[in-house]
Amino acid sequence: ITTVYADPPGDYDDKIKQIEAFFQNGVNQHDENDKEEIQTRISDILINDSSSFYIGANSINHLIPFQRIATTGVFFEGTYKGLLLVAGKSSDYSAEDHDRLKNLANLFALAINRIQENNKLSETVDKLETVIGEAIAANKAKSAFLARISHEIRTPLNAIIGFTDVLIGIVNDSIQKDYLASIKKSGQNLLGLINDILDFSKIEAGKIVLKPRPINLRQVIVETQKMFLPSLQEKKLTFTASVNEEMPELILLDDLQLRQILVNLIGNAVKFTEKGSIELYIEASPPIKDKTDLTIRVSDTGEHHECKNRAVGTSLFRR
Repeated sequence: ITTVYADPPGDYDDKIKQIEAFFQNGVNQHDENDKEEIQTRISDILINDSSSFYIGANSINHLIPFQRIATTGVFFEGTYKGLLLVAGKSSDYSAEDHDRLKNLANLFALAINRIQENNKLSETVDKLETVIGEAIAANKAKSAFLARISHEIRTPLNAIIGFTDVLIGIVNDSIQKDYLASIKKSGQNLLGLINDILDFSKIEAGKIVLKPRPINLRQVIVETQKMFLPSLQEKKLTFTASVNEEMPELILLDDLQLRQILVNLIGNAVKFTEKGSIELYIEASPPIKDKTDLTIRVSDTGEHHECKNRAVGTSLFRR
């Protein structure tokens, strides 16, 4: 018995199609006079690459002497998989022999298909292992980068905050002291954000842990407004801020996260408003069991989003 398996690359060429047509009709009987034709067809099927292998003899010459050869193509779900030959000294093959040969070809087709599927699975596993390895390497590179950039950013920022403290102690002008206090507060806010962003545990967990403490929201608004004072003056924009009467004197919030929200909202308003005004309004609902809901609203006279575009504007990494 000789089986020849080959996995034709890409689309079947004319040669493969001819072989399919020759063997698709079922079992073919040949005598010794057909040796050359059979050998040619076998040579056509054999592909000299790593995807081919042979079970038994790979040349018709190994089957000599013979009186009859029966050949049939090996197909799995209509796809050509190989060639099966049976050589013998009997003068003819019976119908039962033909059936046995077809059944044997079907078994070979199943076996070959299983081998192919296993090979594909093995290739997929190899690719997944490669991807996982690359992901692990990328994660290590990210951690190394964050560790380095964390130090590179914190060091000069701490220096800015420190020297601002020194200047506050030696400057007598009240306006200049006010400016320096704004610089210090902005630096502290930025340092807090950097600490949150570069915190490895928070990066791995994918979340920010809130750290509430009692704050005076009115004071936070004043300090936030001072951060944008140069930009407001440069663009000659009017800024007004107000809170409703129900606002408690102190409220338990994560100061850093609240400031980040205000900076983002007001910063966008300043950026996209060329003339006119910006209004900040914070409303506290009547307290229920020492809890209240805050509504932060920023309105400006700049260009507005159409309703259909708002989903894009609130998507990550979309402008």
